[in-house]
Amino acid sequence: MNKVKLVIVGAGSRGYYTFGRIASENSEKFEIVAVAEPDDEKRKRFVTSYKVDPSNAFSDWRELLDRMGKAADVAIIATPDYEHVEPAVAFAEAGYNLVLEKPIAPRPDDLVRVHKAVKKSGVVTLVPHVLRYTPFYRKVKEIVDSGAVGEIKGIDHREQVGFFHFAHSFVRGNWRREDETAPSILTKSCHDMDIMLWLLSSNIKKVSAFGDILFFNEDHKPPQATDRCLDCPLKEDCPYSAVKIYLLSGNTGWPTNTITTDLSREGILKALREGPYGRCVFKCDNDVCDYYAVAIEFEGGVMGTFTLTAFSNEITRHTTLFGTHGEVTGDLLRGRIELKVYGKETELIEVETPNSGHLGGDEGLMEHMYRVINGLEKPLTTIEESLESHYVAFAVEESRKTHRFVEIEDYKGRFYNERS
Repeated sequence: MNKVKLVIVGAGSRGYYTFGRIASENSEKFEIVAVAEPDDEKRKRFVTSYKVDPSNAFSDWRELLDRMGKAADVAIIATPDYEHVEPAVAFAEAGYNLVLEKPIAPRPDDLVRVHKAVKKSGVVTLVPHVLRYTPFYRKVKEIVDSGAVGEIKGIDHREQVGFFHFAHSFVRGNWRREDETAPSILTKSCHDMDIMLWLLSSNIKKVSAFGDILFFNEDHKPPQATDRCLDCPLKEDCPYSAVKIYLLSGNTGWPTNTITTDLSREGILKALREGPYGRCVFKCDNDVCDYYAVAIEFEGGVMGTFTLTAFSNEITRHTTLFGTHGEVTGDLLRGRIELKVYGKETELIEVETPNSGHLGGDEGLMEHMYRVINGLEKPLTTIEESLESHYVAFAVEESRKTHRFVEIEDYKGRFYNERS
């Protein structure tokens, strides 16, 4: 098999710690030929760590394309969410296969632009819906498809984001504001829409949703709390204290490595003193929901519920599928699946869960991409399937705001009929 040549567009957290790292650790399979990153420090870090020719390191992806043209098999688009569309379209038009970070686009009309570009060019486009590539959900899918629990009639799926993860990403961090990225139901939970669609092999007909900012606002700020955690008298006891999460934990991996490239004590203190991650969670400019409750009707008469919650001790997902002959329930973090065939003893299935990116999903995605480019496998997900999860997420947000059921095909039709 041939090495897959890559260009990395965006050398931040995902570009550097995920795609760059995995490619470097599997140098017999991947070769990074170029990188584009506007931040000088991050670009130099990438070049040094992954031994990229400095002449192939660019501050702008447009310059990379202008200077190098079609220089690799795959372009990995790992820019901030609001900068996904333009490079995705341009690299597709240049003939690059794509690994396009989710969300594909932060606005529904831009989904059409990307879809048109990749279909016209005929390139392979893999959106990192990484749950599909985890050993855990592959096993759940195998059980469902085997018919062991009969015909699936219902699904209950819950994403527990984790108290500090939500505070980091969706209160203080890059995904805190809808106008800068998108609603949290898209930026965080298009994964979940996708995994439900995949497990059931069925599209969603309609949704009805409730959601709000239940906690992370000024109404819940204790009277003695200060605007920044470093100065706060509550920093020893508050679970959301930036001092506890980023400094006292001693952890210089995620999420600390996303707030600064200087991981010394002084560097972290500077980030907490001056940057957005040192703010009190009750005094940020966040406006995305910290809780969603969604009712779902799938095609074929299957019913479902989905919950997104910031309020959990663990970062995990729980899924239960209800069938005519049994049920399957699983905890992603623990790799634990219970198969309950009616009238029989419960069978406990332990799935080895890698202690790596997205519990093996990142590595699984990259391995799959390598095999797809070499013609050994067909893509596990098509661009149309990835788009479906995004339209569902946007429809959920519309339902939340309008307090109405939203029909998915009607919602999609607004964009395709007007712009196709």
